[in-house]
Amino acid sequence: MSEIKRDLNVDLAICNAATAHVNNDTRLRYDWNGDEFVVTTWDGIELAMDISDECFARFIAEARTGWPHAIERAMAAEKRVAELEARLARIEEKRAKARE
Repeated sequence: MSEIKRDLNVDLAICNAATAHVNNDTRLRYDWNGDEFVVTTWDGIELAMDISDECFARFIAEARTGWPHAIERAMAAEKRVAELEARLARIEEKRAKARE
């Protein structure tokens, strides 16, 4: 199975653009009234979603902060892996020169 590599910078930009109107530090309250899912921010902004299944609505609401956080962690991890691979390559190069 081939892996499709996503552009995390683009994904993060999409998340940030979709949520720019809500402060990242704002906590959300979720209410399901049986017909729609209402997300209320601590700033009083209400977002009503006509979604028939509460689990999907909660996923959408949680994705507002969850996905940017996960993407940022993945980007930091990829950067760290690249740094460690470069360091390892330099160590291997020094070892090879020492053996000559």
